[in-house]
Amino acid sequence: MPAFPMVYASLFSGFYTAMMLVLLVMILRTIAIEARGKRPAASWRSFWDVVFALTSFGLAVLLGVAFGNIISGLPIDAAGDMHIQLLELLNPFALLVCLATVSMLTMHGALFLT
Repeated sequence: MPAFPMVYASLFSGFYTAMMLVLLVMILRTIAIEARGKRPAASWRSFWDVVFALTSFGLAVLLGVAFGNIISGLPIDAAGDMHIQLLELLNPFALLVCLATVSMLTMHGALFLT
C-alpha cells in the first residue's frame, strides 16, 4: 500500500500509457539480459546487445519525461484525476529534464565502465 494513495492514483491515471511503456521496456530489457547468453552465435549476442541498449535508452527517456512533468506540475481535476495524452507530456521542460536524465545515466554507465 503506497504512503500517499491519492497521489499514487492521480499519477497513474495520467501516466497510464507511459507507465505501461516503462513496464514493457523493463520487461524487454530483462529478456535481453537473459536471452543474450542462451546461444554462442555472435549475431545472436549482438542482437540482444542492441535490444538492451535501446531499451535502456528508452527507459531513461520515459523516466526523464515523467520526472520533468512531475516537477513542472500536471493538471489534476477536482476528483484527483489527470486527463492528459502521451504526446502532451512532451513539453520543452520535460524534454530538457529527459536530456539531463539520459546524460546523467550515460555518465553513470561510463564511470562504471572505467
